[in-house]
Amino acid sequence: MGKKTFFCFVLVCLFIPSLQAEYRAYWLEIYDVLDKTKSESVTGNWDPYNYSVNHGGYQRTRAIMKATWMCHGPTTANEVCPMPTALDPKFKVGQKITVALNKHTTYLWTGKIEVVLWREEYNCNVYGVRFFDQGVFYSTYFEGDLIDFGSPSVAK
Repeated sequence: MGKKTFFCFVLVCLFIPSLQAEYRAYWLEIYDVLDKTKSESVTGNWDPYNYSVNHGGYQRTRAIMKATWMCHGPTTANEVCPMPTALDPKFKVGQKITVALNKHTTYLWTGKIEVVLWREEYNCNVYGVRFFDQGVFYSTYFEGDLIDFGSPSVAK
């Protein structure tokens, strides 16, 4: 390597901002399809489909995504970064809510908050809600799509 090439390389390295890798972390709820039972909850960097395919096959296991968030740093780490805590959440885990998302399948459904986390890319809190009256259905919502159970804010 010539002096000119080396000088250019050093110059470029000085002016390039530090680069940082990122990856998506998932909190999954795993179900055994054959036994029809919940087997475990897993946090890692496997998305729901790939987890099912690589852990017993899609005919045997199903993974439901309870939460997902971005992690910054080495992508080879065995541990994922912790789930971001919610910023000034309107609802708490375990609280009963009603969906106020008009013209949506789940409009006026009543459920219980299971997960609350801050999503940087949306700049808001996201809530994971379980609907026990609907066959243990689980979905995620933004804060503005939910109201406190029994609130007169939504006309039936």
